[in-house]
Amino acid sequence: MASMTSQPMSQEAALERFSSSSFFILTGLTPGSEFGIDGKIWQVNHFSGVKFLPPGLHFFVFSSNPSISTSSNDPDSGDATPSGDPTNGLGLRSGLLRFYLPDRTPETIVKEWDHRASALKNFHPTKRRNISSADATTSPTTTSPTTTIVSDEYLKSLDRGLAPFEDGLLEQWSVLVDCITEDTLARVIGVDEQGCAIVDATMPSNMDEKELRAAEEKVGKRQWGKQRQETEEDVVESDASKLRDDDERLMFVEFDLKKSWPEGAIGHELSIWSRDKSWAMNEAVQKHLKGGGSRRILDVHPNTHSDLTEITAHPTIDFKSLLGELQLSFLLFTQLHNFSSLPIYTSLIQLISQSSSIYSPDHASSSSSLPMLASHLSILRYQLLSLDDEFFSLHLPSLSTTLTKSLQDLQKNLSDVSQTWLREIGTSAFVIWQEVVKRWDRLTADVMERFGWEVAAIRGGMLMGSNLIEDSVGRVPRGMENAQLGWDDDDELEEGEDAPVVVELDEYDTL
Repeated sequence: MASMTSQPMSQEAALERFSSSSFFILTGLTPGSEFGIDGKIWQVNHFSGVKFLPPGLHFFVFSSNPSISTSSNDPDSGDATPSGDPTNGLGLRSGLLRFYLPDRTPETIVKEWDHRASALKNFHPTKRRNISSADATTSPTTTSPTTTIVSDEYLKSLDRGLAPFEDGLLEQWSVLVDCITEDTLARVIGVDEQGCAIVDATMPSNMDEKELRAAEEKVGKRQWGKQRQETEEDVVESDASKLRDDDERLMFVEFDLKKSWPEGAIGHELSIWSRDKSWAMNEAVQKHLKGGGSRRILDVHPNTHSDLTEITAHPTIDFKSLLGELQLSFLLFTQLHNFSSLPIYTSLIQLISQSSSIYSPDHASSSSSLPMLASHLSILRYQLLSLDDEFFSLHLPSLSTTLTKSLQDLQKNLSDVSQTWLREIGTSAFVIWQEVVKRWDRLTADVMERFGWEVAAIRGGMLMGSNLIEDSVGRVPRGMENAQLGWDDDDELEEGEDAPVVVELDEYDTL
């Protein structure tokens, strides 16, 4: 097939890279099928996989042509054309996510498409839902007895059907996946013995079951006669069934936005946590994502044109896993068309947006939740910018409403705590708060330009950074600029040596 990159490679360079690069081989895909990698989709003819894969997480998506006959294009011509309408008669999409890490390069993963079953052939049926500490440094691939050994000669024989990884794609892709880890894939999807997380458009999620169970409880069932006592065999059978079901479901983090308070909460406490989801977010990370530990929380990001400087370290709750699930759910529903992932995506957005006290300097978790929020704003911005201009209007207008409402909720919550950050001026934590305001400004400007979403600036944002006034005034009602931002005409911004320095979290960060 034709190269998926505009930059041709010399024969000498290609031969050299054959022995030092990683590959993904996919056999059995019929001509006219779709194949995608890292957000780009093509219609392929003579196709065998992708060569010269750089290290990192890659997401392979494929949808078979139900017709065995060849397409109108000559399959021997090597043409590969961008895919158009996703409802063009092709089968449901299947996907495979896998990390290719530098310490495992080069390596080759070989998969075979079963045309009759419209699925990958399952040569590695065992799935793992967790990666041990030992596996954190060594891949399932390196420890698996089923690792595929592929010769250079075999790869060269497939070369005509191998597409080089597209130049420039990695930079666009990395900002969409930088919080996803191998543990995220294992926990949510499950990984086989080769470290591959295999998923398709129809795979349900644990949230589907939760909603079904809630509906059944709401409707209620009348039982006649004496209830049968549960036997030991029933318990064993139920547990075995649950294990089987878990392997066939997406297991995202569990939380309940409609019951976001601690067990036993009453009165004022119940009222507070029903509105403020901070307790629910902390609980979700601590209980279900095993967040916690000590790590560096504040570094200057290289793209700020400042030297990388460590500021401080604290025992923290690690919210990075939450952002990893946010990124993964977005990819699954936008690229794989797995709409069981959409409710968890919107719920995570709402969870972060409807939390308020956790972003206050008075909250015990603010040292980790605030950097998480800064990263979240950049992640959301890049996610939205990756979509077509007409994505919401043509496909999901209701999602546009949900996201706009969530942004408005977050704007209100951040405005409510903005004044409390003024007493933190001069601290490293305040510098992160400045970055939150800056990223909020950038996000709201972009969604206004791209989708026409009107979201106000954070009240008091003028006090958080030297460049926020010019960016923010254009997005508030005429005549209300100063009132909206919380500043007076006579106020001046510090410049030069006294200008605020942008400091960010290196471990989370997405720009």
